[in-house]
Amino acid sequence: MNVRSQPRTTLTLLSVAFLVAAACRTAFSQCGYEAEVLPWPPGYHLVLPSDMNESGVVVGQRKVQGGSLQISAFRWTAEEGYVTLPPPPQGAAEWEATDIDAFGTIVGLADLPGNPSWFQIVRWPVGGGVELLSPANSALSYSNYAVLADGSIVGTISNGPNGQFPRPFWWRDGGFLSIPEPIGSADGGFRCAHPTGWAGGLVRLSQRSGELEWYAVLWKPDQRPILVDLLRWPFFNETFVALDKHLRACVVATESVNGSSPKRTYYWDGLTLEAVGPNQGLAWTTGAGMNELGQIVGRTGVLGGNGFAFLWQDGVFSDLSTLTTLPPGYTLFWAHRPLNDGVLFCDAYLRGSIRGVILRPQTVAEDVNVDCKVNTRDLQLVLEEWGPVNELSVRRADVNGDEEVDAYDLAEVLGAWSPVELPGNAR
Repeated sequence: MNVRSQPRTTLTLLSVAFLVAAACRTAFSQCGYEAEVLPWPPGYHLVLPSDMNESGVVVGQRKVQGGSLQISAFRWTAEEGYVTLPPPPQGAAEWEATDIDAFGTIVGLADLPGNPSWFQIVRWPVGGGVELLSPANSALSYSNYAVLADGSIVGTISNGPNGQFPRPFWWRDGGFLSIPEPIGSADGGFRCAHPTGWAGGLVRLSQRSGELEWYAVLWKPDQRPILVDLLRWPFFNETFVALDKHLRACVVATESVNGSSPKRTYYWDGLTLEAVGPNQGLAWTTGAGMNELGQIVGRTGVLGGNGFAFLWQDGVFSDLSTLTTLPPGYTLFWAHRPLNDGVLFCDAYLRGSIRGVILRPQTVAEDVNVDCKVNTRDLQLVLEEWGPVNELSVRRADVNGDEEVDAYDLAEVLGAWSPVELPGNAR
């Protein structure tokens, strides 16, 4: 957190003055989401959007209808539309973009010629060009990877057929870092990363009894690995899938229930776990992402039945389709990523095809954490983000939009104070 020097007495007096004034003011807002459906480009047979960053850049894969071109990666912006990303210099039968960071670095996968099962990671830097990560130790494939602010890529690497013998990897500046034991050679891998430099995932380690046990793992170069035994049997495959700057996390685990294996999602505050959604029986909940506002999104349902996209925040679990209005025929079914400005990136079905959907929150600017209230949580975010705004900042904390989180933003929040739920909340 960047903290600028401010006279403490001045801030205290300012806070008191605006708290008094807030009692005479009321803020109104419609706490729903406005939906923007990505356009369907003419001549395309398949469009699968996968990620979006705060600048509004969407990446994914597409296939041209009736052509010989296989699946290829794309970048989309409102200004440029769909732009095909180049394949790696070595060529590829297919290539796709799966992740984009706050700075615009894009990563994805490519099937190398002559070996369709050999998936390699492709990186498209901000300045242009494309590069292919070299395999390590005769690796056959990569999976479950994420990109960090410094251009590092973390994930899971396998050197056996069909993804066997997985282990974590960390690639930076053209090479692979040495990962310390006990996680360096353990089964498992990294599933997520945060721009501050931490990666999270899961590993399976041998115990003195000879049995293997799953652990959620956190690691940052030059730091000791942090192993957390979050859930015991009948849970397994417990892993971090998203982190915030305070190392709070979204956790997904698999539970054994009468021969079935439903997914369960939890919010971890560093000490305790809180269930996200209906984590009972054959109901399943798969968290996909979490932002600095404390929002978790994903998909939920019941084994054998239909599912829907969800939003969870401060213990409130919502069907996202009840918070927005989609065009006729659309069904919202996956929420992929909650951005730090409160925008949600999702998927929707339309007559068998998948469309990318951007959900923008409809609330007042002073509602920094987008929970339809203006209260102490919004003040907390303003104080945490104090200082100049950069690519990794929570931009909603810059309430007046002057590229600086300071006393003026604090005053805006205090002036719109509304500790009770704002009118128009759809939840």
